[in-house]
Amino acid sequence: MSPEEQQRFLENNRRFRQLPPAEQGRIRANLEQWNRLTPQQKQIMNQRARILQRLSPEERQELRQVVLPQWQHLPPARKGVLVRKLLALQMLSDAQREKRLANPHFLSGLSPAEQNLLREIAKLKVGPGGGP
Repeated sequence: MSPEEQQRFLENNRRFRQLPPAEQGRIRANLEQWNRLTPQQKQIMNQRARILQRLSPEERQELRQVVLPQWQHLPPARKGVLVRKLLALQMLSDAQREKRLANPHFLSGLSPAEQNLLREIAKLKVGPGGGP
C-alpha cells in the first residue's frame, strides 16, 4: 500500500483505533520506517519474515536469545567470513551440511565460538538474504 492508503486503512480500522496511543504510534513509526526502505531492503525483510514463520516457537526463542546476540557482537569482517560459510552451506541437504560442518578444513579460521554460531545458524536454516 502507498503511505496514503496505509493512513486511510489505519483510520478506518476499528482494531487499530482501539489500541493505546503508544501502540498506535509504534505501528505508525514502523510503517514510516518500512516506507523508507529500498525495494531490495524490503525484499530482504520479507525473506527474513518467511524464515521466521517457518521456525518453531522454540527455534525463534533460541534465535532471539542466543544466536542474534552473538551475531550482533561480531565485528563486520567476522560476519563476512560466516556469511561466506553460510552461502557454502545454503544449497546442501541436511546430511551434506552436517558433513561439511564436521570438516575441520571447512571450519578452519573460525574460533570455537564462531564455529558454534555457524552450527546454530545452519541448524535453524537462516542465513544470507534471510539470516540474522
